Amino acid sequence: MDYDEAEQLVQLSQRNGTIAGVNLEFLYASYLHDFKHALVSQQLRSIHIDWQDPIFEIRHGEKKFGDVYTPLVHDSLPHCWSLLRVLTQTTHVDLEKIDYDHEGQITLAGTCNTTNVRIALNRRATTRVRRVSVNDGEAVLEFSQEPGTMQFFGNVPTANAWRGARPLRASLCAFFDAIEDPVAAFPSSIQNCLSSVALSQEAFKRSQSLLHQKLLELDRQGRLRADDQQIQNLLVDLLVPQMETRPGVHSREELMAFSATAIKDRLWEW
Repeated sequence: MDYDEAEQLVQLSQRNGTIAGVNLEFLYASYLHDFKHALVSQQLRSIHIDWQDPIFEIRHGEKKFGDVYTPLVHDSLPHCWSLLRVLTQTTHVDLEKIDYDHEGQITLAGTCNTTNVRIALNRRATTRVRRVSVNDGEAVLEFSQEPGTMQFFGNVPTANAWRGARPLRASLCAFFDAIEDPVAAFPSSIQNCLSSVALSQEAFKRSQSLLHQKLLELDRQGRLRADDQQIQNLLVDLLVPQMETRPGVHSREELMAFSATAIKDRLWEW
């Protein structure tokens, strides 16, 4: 989550002759590359990415809670960067604006080369969403349930088909192939993904500043209440990822207790 640390890992890797990678598995998703191929004749004026998860869901029979202990941008934005990397064939994203709404959604706006980019990140959504919209809906990739569907110019969506290994297997195979042959293509090497770390780190700093300012303003207005869901979201997203001891914040009672303590002790002030 730190650019300098990522660079140090690259240097250690090169010095020791070892392979260092990060599991951005969507770099290997066959349906994403098929979508890119289908767009080859289109100018990419805009790309909107929706990356949303519920705070609680049951997947494959297992209870899953949103990872509030990891900053949302560090958790989700690298995956969105990987989608842009495949679609635009470039790594750099200029972050121009960041917003945070009352439900805890972070929306980022910027440019990737000449393409306008908008990314919506949310871990408190009503349902899981993985969606890429190109040129305001001219082309849509929907992969909330992989491999998902593609839709072009409002026509009936067509089902995607898997080609080759699934993303996780393909990512692991690329890692092992790079160990066997250091000159083999390895898109998810840390060196190839340094731009994702830089983007996420910048987004984290700007989002933390934004959340801090929102809490200061709400405090000035006398509106800080432990039972207010908006206040709870702000306090959790600002404070919890930075706390050495992980507080329980998943149940209603835990959220209330944590928020009451944070407000009483004014933990957001620094």
